[in-house]
Amino acid sequence: MIFRNRNINYRFLIVLKKTMGLLTLFLFFSISLIAQNANLFLNREFANRFEGLLSSKQVDLHTSIKPYQWKELKAIENIDTVYQALTYKGTNAALFAVRNSHLLEYVGAKLNFSLDPYLGFNTGLNTATSKFFSGSEIGYSVNLQVGQNFSFNSAAIYGKSSFVDYADELTKKSGVIIGNGMANPVASGYKFHNYLGYASYSPSKYFNFQVGTDRHFIGDGYRSLLLSDNAKNYPFAKVTTTVWKLKYVNLFTNFQDITASAADNKKYVNKFATIHYLSWNVNSSINLGFFESIVFQNRDTTRKFAYDINYLNPIIFYRPVEYAMGSADNALMGLNYKVKLTGKMQLYGQVVVDEFLLSAIKADIKKIIHPNDKQLLSGWWANKYGFQFGYKYLDVLKVKNLQFQAEYNYVRPYTYSHGSVLQNYGHFNQALAHPLGANFMEALFFLRYYFKNTLFELKYIDATYGKDNAGQNFGADIFKSYVNHTSDFGNYTGQGLKTNLRYIDFKINYLINPKSNLSAEIGFSSRNYSNSEELLNTNYIYVGLRTAISNAYFDK
Repeated sequence: MIFRNRNINYRFLIVLKKTMGLLTLFLFFSISLIAQNANLFLNREFANRFEGLLSSKQVDLHTSIKPYQWKELKAIENIDTVYQALTYKGTNAALFAVRNSHLLEYVGAKLNFSLDPYLGFNTGLNTATSKFFSGSEIGYSVNLQVGQNFSFNSAAIYGKSSFVDYADELTKKSGVIIGNGMANPVASGYKFHNYLGYASYSPSKYFNFQVGTDRHFIGDGYRSLLLSDNAKNYPFAKVTTTVWKLKYVNLFTNFQDITASAADNKKYVNKFATIHYLSWNVNSSINLGFFESIVFQNRDTTRKFAYDINYLNPIIFYRPVEYAMGSADNALMGLNYKVKLTGKMQLYGQVVVDEFLLSAIKADIKKIIHPNDKQLLSGWWANKYGFQFGYKYLDVLKVKNLQFQAEYNYVRPYTYSHGSVLQNYGHFNQALAHPLGANFMEALFFLRYYFKNTLFELKYIDATYGKDNAGQNFGADIFKSYVNHTSDFGNYTGQGLKTNLRYIDFKINYLINPKSNLSAEIGFSSRNYSNSEELLNTNYIYVGLRTAISNAYFDK
C-alpha cells in the first residue's frame, strides 16, 4: 500500500510543506469550491449531471470549451438546484461533515480557502485469469479565492498501482500511466505521481487569464478529434475572451516528446503548440467552433525552453503566417458544431484536417463511383483528416436524468503525425486527440441514469483500426514519422493488421461528497480484442473509491 512507502510519503510531505508555506503567504486567500473564478472538475461523471439544463435553448454557454468555469454555470437558472440536490440533508453530524464539507475550510467576506485530501483505492479481478489487480493514491487539493476575480488551485497525487492485463501491456509499451505521467516499475505494479494547478484572473466580464499545469478539452462529445484530455497534464497559458455571442480561446502549451527514452528524462525534448479556438453561438440552436493548432519543436538544440515568439500572435488562422515564415511545423485545422434540435435532443460533431489535396479527394470519390478503373490513383497517403458525428437525447422518453448518447469517430491514416517525430500531435507518449491515434473507425454508445447521487451507466464501444506489422508504418501510430509511409496511393482507413475492439462497461457510481467529487463505484467490463495474429478476451470486476478530478481512458 502507498501509505507504507517511505519514499512516496517523504516526497508527499515535502510538497505538502511547500504548499502550506504558500498558504501562509496567501493567508486568508481562501475558497469554497463554488468560487466564481474556479474551474469545474474536468470529470465527465460530474459534468454530465448538468446536461439537462445546458441543453436548453435559453442557455448560451459555449459547451465545447472545457473545463467550464463555475461562474459560467452559476449564471444558469436552476443550476444551484442541481448542485444542492447532491448534498446530504440528514441530521447526522458525522455524515454531514463527510458528505458536505471540505477537510479544512475558511469562508470570509472576500477571501476564502479550502483543503481536501485526494484519495484513490481500487481493486479488481480478471475473471479469465483469476488475477487480481489493485491501486492506491494519496494527495491533496488546495483552492483559494480572492474576491470575485482571482482563483488558485493546486493538487498533487502520488500512487502505486497494478493494472488489468491489457492496460498493463499498454503501460509497458508507452512507459507512462494512462492519463498520468511516468510509470516507474516496482515489484507489484508501478509508482507514479501527478501535479496540476492553475491561477485564474478575470479583470472584467470579457477576459479571463489562466496559467498553470492542467488538461483541456474542445468538443461536445465523449471523444475529441481536436483537443482532448487523454494525455497527462502540461504547462499552459490561456487567454479567454468573451464578447457578444463569441468566445475566443488562445492556448499556449509546452508539451514533451519522450520517444527517445521514456525512462530517461535527460532525453526528453520540449515542444510547443499554439492553439486557437473561436466559438460562435449563431443563434439559440446552433453553435459553430473554428479550431487551429500549430505544433513546433524546440528551436534550441540544447533542449532548453525556446518558444518561437512568432507564434504568440493571438489572431486565428496561422497557416498563411506559417507559409510566410517558410515553416514546416505541424498545423491542424478543424470545425466543431452543435445543433439543439429540441430542448432535449442535439446533434454534434467535428471535422479535423491535418493535410489534404483537393484533386486527391476528387480521385477518391471517382474511385468509389468507378471501383474497377485501374487508371485512377486514389488513397493518397497525405489526405489526412477525420470527422465525428454525435447525437444526445436527454430525459429519454420523458424520464428525468435518463441520457442516451451515440457517437461515431473516423480518422484517416497518418493524421496527427509529422515528418519530424518532435512535431506530432502528442504529449508524453499519449495522443492529444483520440486515444487510438489514427487509422481507425469507432462507434460508441452510452445509456446513463442519474438518480440523486447515484449514476448507472452502460457503455459500448465498437472500433476497427489498422495496426502496424512487419516493421511497416500503416499510419496508426502518430509517434512515427510519416516519411516512412507504406505507399503513396491505395491507402485506406483500417489498413495494415486489421484489428477489432469491442468494449462493454457497466458501472454504478455513488457521489459521496460533491465539494471534492469523492465517489465510490462498482462495475464490470468486458474487452474483446482480435486480429489475425492474436485474440484477447478480458472480463473483469472492479470496485473503487476516488476523488475524481479528471478522466482516464482505459477503453481502448
